[in-house]
This record gives sequence, structure tokens and C-alpha cells, in this order.
Amino acid sequence: MATKHFLTWVENQARILRSRLALRPLAPLDPFELAKNMRVDIIRPSEIPGLRPDCLDQLLVKEFEAWSAGSLKLPSNDVVVVLNPTHPKTRERATLMEELSHIHLGHTPTQLIIIEGGPVFRTFKKSQETEAYWVGAAALVPKAALERAKSNDAQRQVVARFYGVSPDLVRFRENVTGLRLKLGV
Repeated sequence: MATKHFLTWVENQARILRSRLALRPLAPLDPFELAKNMRVDIIRPSEIPGLRPDCLDQLLVKEFEAWSAGSLKLPSNDVVVVLNPTHPKTRERATLMEELSHIHLGHTPTQLIIIEGGPVFRTFKKSQETEAYWVGAAALVPKAALERAKSNDAQRQVVARFYGVSPDLVRFRENVTGLRLKLGV
């Protein structure tokens, strides 16, 4: 269970991210526009120079469900997000927002550990992943939007469609905020 302090922090960080685009409290956030504002380039695996066809096949066909995105800091200090184009747009938006939240929060990037001739492992900091997902979700579906939707008796699917996210992400925000919407049909 998240503490009240953590929940307040999440909502404040989400407001900071939304303020970068001067959004009104109920306006949808376009993570692709936010990426431009943050000077973060978004590319697809097929745009990575020199990536072998067998690697592309592994990423986009054989293991397409195993990953969503990754951020890379280039030697120039520019940041690039490699986004999985095989996922639905709603997932792409949530994934990109999570990556932008990692960048905004100054999280230490994870590392790949490659064992020669063996598996590849990724370092993982659960606290950073939690922070980034919660902040990204709050930026995409603000608490004020859920309050308005609840007072208007709006359905979860309608809210999800308006904000360009999945009903599951809206449900997550409902659970976090304690604001329950109608399920709909």
C-alpha cells in the first residue's frame, strides 16, 4: 500500500510533467509531444543503424511481447527512447510516458549484463520502476480527470478513450486515487 506522502509526490511530479506542455488540468497529454518538449528522440528498432536482421526479427517477431521500450543516453548526452512498434497505441503511450518519467526523475538507467554464449540479464530497481509507472500514469490520467468523470457518471472506457490509454491504466488510477468509475459495457 502506498503512503499518502508517496501519492502526493506522484501527483506533484505528474503535474510538473504536464506543466511542460502548459496543459489545462483535464486536457489529454500527448507523450510524443512531451518527448519533443523534453528533447527526447523516439525511434523504432528498425531505425537503429547496423542492427542485424536477425536481431530485428528477435525484437519484433519472436520476442515482441518481452519488451516495450528502452532509453539510451548517447555519448552526446542526448536521450533516445527505442519504442516497440508492435504494441497497441495505448500501450505505446503508457510505455513512452513511463520512459519520460524515468528521465524526468533522473533515474539511473538499467544495464544489460551479457554472458558470452548465454542469456542476457537486465538490472532492475523496483522502486524506480514503480515511481516511473505511477508518475507516468498520473500524468496521462490526472486525478482531477477522474474526479470529473466520477461526478459526471462517466464510464471507464470513455475516460480511457479520451485520454488515449487502456481501461486497465484507468483502473490502476482508480485504485490509486480511490475514485471508482462505471464499468460500462
